[in-house]
Amino acid sequence: LRVNGQRAYRIARKGRDVALQSRPIEIHRLELTRFEYPDFELDIECGSGTYVRSLGRDLGRAVSSGAVMTGLQRTCIGPFDLSVAIDPLQETRDSICGKLIPASAALSHLETITVSDDQIAGFQNAVPIEILPAPASDEVAAVDERGRLIAVLRKKPFGLFAPSINFVHYWAANCDH
Repeated sequence: LRVNGQRAYRIARKGRDVALQSRPIEIHRLELTRFEYPDFELDIECGSGTYVRSLGRDLGRAVSSGAVMTGLQRTCIGPFDLSVAIDPLQETRDSICGKLIPASAALSHLETITVSDDQIAGFQNAVPIEILPAPASDEVAAVDERGRLIAVLRKKPFGLFAPSINFVHYWAANCDH
């Protein structure tokens, strides 16, 4: 978060007080997984934008005590889960390819459209395209006929969509999978 154009954590590290506005968060699940007084561990499933360190501070305040977080481990985000992660230091360039999930998995929340080779060539110059029927969202994932993520397209004036994030150069220069 930013305060007056500066990152709040940088201000706090300088020893200055930072007043952040409260905002709603989503806690889907909060489970006490270990308790050995005065230490405890929580397993939390929460929505995007939740500051878990702040949650720890607030839990301490709620029981009229202080609280210090001694560790934090993110075990999943969206469709990605630590339990199926690989150690890249244990892999070779050849062995890792078969274990990678497609980049489009990170955008599974977006509507996906398949684009032609001519449209892909135009993306290299940020040429916008018309999508019919018009997507419900202002952002879509564009894939080629092989299902490779080519670009994230964002709605522009006149109902056209143009690349906001473009992977065309990556596919052309690096690989065929």
